[in-house]
Amino acid sequence: MDCTVKSSTSWAFALCLGALFVGCRDQGGTPVNRNDSGVTIRTCTTSSECNGEGVCVAGVCTQVTNCDNDTECTADSKVCHQSRKFCVECDGRAGQCGAGKTCQFDFTCVDIASNPDAGPADATACTGSCADRNECANDLVCKDNTCCPPPSRCRSPADCPNDRPECNGATGQCFGGGAGCFNDPDCESRPGCAGGACTCDIQGAPPGVCRARPDQCQADQDCWTGGTFNQKYCLVSSSPKTCQNTVACTSDTQCAALGLVCDTQAGSPSTGYCINGVPCPLGTECTAPQICEAGRCVGQNCVNTPSLCAVNEICNTTTLTCQPAGGCTLDTDCQAGNYCNLTSNPGTCAPGCRDAADCPGGVCNASHMCEFATGGLCGSCATDAECPAGATCRELVTSPGTKKCYESCNAITGQDCVLNPAAACIILICSCL
Repeated sequence: MDCTVKSSTSWAFALCLGALFVGCRDQGGTPVNRNDSGVTIRTCTTSSECNGEGVCVAGVCTQVTNCDNDTECTADSKVCHQSRKFCVECDGRAGQCGAGKTCQFDFTCVDIASNPDAGPADATACTGSCADRNECANDLVCKDNTCCPPPSRCRSPADCPNDRPECNGATGQCFGGGAGCFNDPDCESRPGCAGGACTCDIQGAPPGVCRARPDQCQADQDCWTGGTFNQKYCLVSSSPKTCQNTVACTSDTQCAALGLVCDTQAGSPSTGYCINGVPCPLGTECTAPQICEAGRCVGQNCVNTPSLCAVNEICNTTTLTCQPAGGCTLDTDCQAGNYCNLTSNPGTCAPGCRDAADCPGGVCNASHMCEFATGGLCGSCATDAECPAGATCRELVTSPGTKKCYESCNAITGQDCVLNPAAACIILICSCL
């Protein structure tokens, strides 16, 4: 693959392009991370951390090939995306994917019935019963109390078999097990283990497996040196919980992106720095304008308090601040249920799915619409009998002759969507979002 990025505008292409993952190194040539196949990768949170070596996609630096027309992508058996101008497997134009497949949100052709993001393998391949994966063969996982083949992409260690017991959520790869280790440094180059996140378990079964490191702390004070504040806090949202460098502040707003609050208490060892808010198990322990979120007091932001944004503003879910509507560059600049439409400049937030996570049991196609396999909710059908209980087979008003399974609803009488609570009630039927 030609990994040249031709222009500085490539940062705007940071969508989920899992099929285009390639290795990244830092500017000095030092590997930042390496998967079990030996491919070097660089983890990231923003494209600026990729040092010009691609864009940040799902936590990994990804290189793309820019283009102006399909001819420039022919050598890689790809096409040139009509608006984003880089080579992809498909961009939603007719005839690019075969029968039974769709061009999904990351511009790859996937089988609607068994796409890589849809979860575990076909249930017919599952056998026996189990309480956890230890009761299954080494290459199987325990899903719904049955031993099954693992899904194509893992989202947690529960999706990984014993011979590869750990999950790198950024790449969807299971690792560990047979790869083996002798000491903790051996784990540093494994996916999901950078920064000392893993330790080598030589006492377990099988021995020599890189596993998630136990929590380093439970509270900020656990990170202080000899009980003296040293500008560190405990990252309680990580796994394992680790000590991190904090930043100076004068208000909660400066700490919002870290999920922290600003310590403004006179005489406190950490005054003027971002720290964890006090626990709020009852939900009533926070002092305004702080609110209780995930068991801790945090400052208000436009995610936990949408009313902070004016009518003509949207919430940037990355910076947690309000910004003018229509100024997005990434899907995360838009509120849930919307994606960033880059066909205009600047991009605009529009209703639609972002990825398969927005389409339980289906896939998000290149038009940001959920598609489902035959017989599933919102999937193709010929009769009501092919639909799940509670759904009926209806002909699409916008596409005569095409029938799909829909759940009925009525916003006037209060009949909500039950089969998919996230769906919206539109003209007496539940949407597929």
